[in-house]
Amino acid sequence: MYVQGGGVQPVFSGELDGELPKKKGKRMNSLVVCLSETESINSLIIVLGHTSQKPFTLYFQQSAKHKSITQRPLWAIPRQQQQQQQQQLRSLSGTQCLQYERSRRKDTDDDISQKKKKFTYKKRLYVNLEGAEERRNRHLYTLPKNTFGTSDRVTQLLKFEGVDTAYEFLTNVPLDLQSTVTWNQLLNQCGTEGRASLAESIFVQMRKRGIEPSERTFAHILTAFVNSNSPKAVERAESWVEKMDTYAIQPTAFHYNTLLNVYGKAEQYNHVVAKVRQMMRDDGLLPYPDHVTLSIALQTAPLLVNNPNKEIKRIWKYISDCLKDDYGYKENRSYQQRASHSPQVSSLQAKVNALQSSDSTFRHDQLLIKEQKKSLDAAKYSREPLEVDDTLVVALIRAIGRSNMKKSGGDGKLDIDDHLKMTMDMMDQLYGIRPSTPKMPLPDTDKSDEFKCFGLAPGVKVLDAIVRYCGAFREFELGEAYFDLALRKFPQLEPDARAYDAYAWMQSNTRRKTFKKSNKNGSGNE
Repeated sequence: MYVQGGGVQPVFSGELDGELPKKKGKRMNSLVVCLSETESINSLIIVLGHTSQKPFTLYFQQSAKHKSITQRPLWAIPRQQQQQQQQQLRSLSGTQCLQYERSRRKDTDDDISQKKKKFTYKKRLYVNLEGAEERRNRHLYTLPKNTFGTSDRVTQLLKFEGVDTAYEFLTNVPLDLQSTVTWNQLLNQCGTEGRASLAESIFVQMRKRGIEPSERTFAHILTAFVNSNSPKAVERAESWVEKMDTYAIQPTAFHYNTLLNVYGKAEQYNHVVAKVRQMMRDDGLLPYPDHVTLSIALQTAPLLVNNPNKEIKRIWKYISDCLKDDYGYKENRSYQQRASHSPQVSSLQAKVNALQSSDSTFRHDQLLIKEQKKSLDAAKYSREPLEVDDTLVVALIRAIGRSNMKKSGGDGKLDIDDHLKMTMDMMDQLYGIRPSTPKMPLPDTDKSDEFKCFGLAPGVKVLDAIVRYCGAFREFELGEAYFDLALRKFPQLEPDARAYDAYAWMQSNTRRKTFKKSNKNGSGNE
């Protein structure tokens, strides 16, 4: 900014003392300072442009004798002439503002201009670990501010250093910064790596610090036994399921599913089937099986030595009964609670009941028994609606295909008709799909009390599984009919490349089979 003319009214008169003044609460963009008159300079006007992008610019104006000098800024004056002007300005008294240095900083106060010292990790508080300041990634060993910070540190230590270092870090963190979540993070990593012994020792340290476990705590420990190679993994996993009752935590279906996986890895298939049978009972002592539980049982059933077909039929009956119950189809089933009809009470029994009711001690005992029954009923599990997804249906189809069905006679051949009938009945009840073939015609369904279809919609995986199932038994026409019927009934179904490959395989084998029949008929006629 260049100021010209001697009649300019100054905004501020006085000496420049560091910080620019404010006007109505706002910092001024420029500052005009008038100094006292001298022999060679009548007045001097200094304008400082206060911007953050440009340095402060210094201009001056003298009397009319030096018009050629006053019309140019200081930086535009020749070097020799500029030195003379600077000497004249230094000789003035009370001109501290002329010694103002141009700078890119907004503020010139000594306190503000001092550079702040950089923050270093030497001033931080570290966890009480040996050599924490000298370790790699030392910022991870600093003392967190809250439990969320502890959880974040444990996550990063598990990622970069491992579970052993994270365990050492967490044991040295103050108790008020620890929580169940942080300890579950360590147990989760132990479960992934299959370190069951370390998971058990972590649980012991967790309880010594008074931290209560949760359902996830036991789930992570059981997962460690699934991935462990310990020969005693089954016994130890069963003991941990029993321990949950001591901490007032009910085992869920997820915990038992993990236990079933432990049985399966140890090749104890009979234990898997026995545990699933206990869960299918209607006593409420164990959680009811979900779709994952039934899928694990169906994967294990074909590996049984005795009666695999019987177990598959039992599981399918349970699935069908649960769906009928969920869809409101009433039928007398073994697991349903039946209404109990009390017989007629005799006169002698009536007298005994009257005497017992008059006794106060007996009434008190009966009330205690009723309260205990109520508490037991509240602790029992309740059955939730069963979710029949594509994974469960695919497991059922594959189990039927892999199982050793009933042998017809003593020749050791499989009864393929029983295979196909069971599979076709299942597809008919679930999705209402039942193609008619000369070998398997449509059954008579005129009974009014028979439940026909649940109205479910199949997925691409189910379509691919049923087509390949038919191909495994050389029923190519049936597989092709299933594919066409499913696409006609469910237009929203979009098969993938795998399903189309199975369908193309069905068509090629059907044509080959037809071609062979035509050749045989032609040779027979000749």
